[in-house]
Amino acid sequence: MANGIDVDAAEYREGVRRQLKEAMVARDCEDVELLRTAVEAAREVDLEPEDVDPARALLAKMESQTMPLAFAHIPRVDMEMLQASTSREQAVDILMRCMRVSLDAGFQSEILAEFHYHNFMFCQRNRLRAETAST
Repeated sequence: MANGIDVDAAEYREGVRRQLKEAMVARDCEDVELLRTAVEAAREVDLEPEDVDPARALLAKMESQTMPLAFAHIPRVDMEMLQASTSREQAVDILMRCMRVSLDAGFQSEILAEFHYHNFMFCQRNRLRAETAST
């Protein structure tokens, strides 16, 4: 259409398509986040599957290669329970169990509990993915 809204939307969509194509040259772990952002933007503007599917496949491959530490400290099931926890105490209990720390061990374990809890809250506030937050 001739009105500015449709032209702007089409231009924006084409820009997202270009961004996705540029991100498809990703080869290193540093490029994973750029590719992930481009795939999410493509999904938001409903790009065609033939544009998005190759990027999704590349992203999955790169994530599997660059995330060897994912869920190394906190297994996925525990991470999901942790993200669903509704109280500080519940979160600390899960974290301490996963980190094999007992709060009965004294003052140092209490400091460690505080550290892990605040680290987890940082991950939540910054909306880090479970794979990233689990390490």
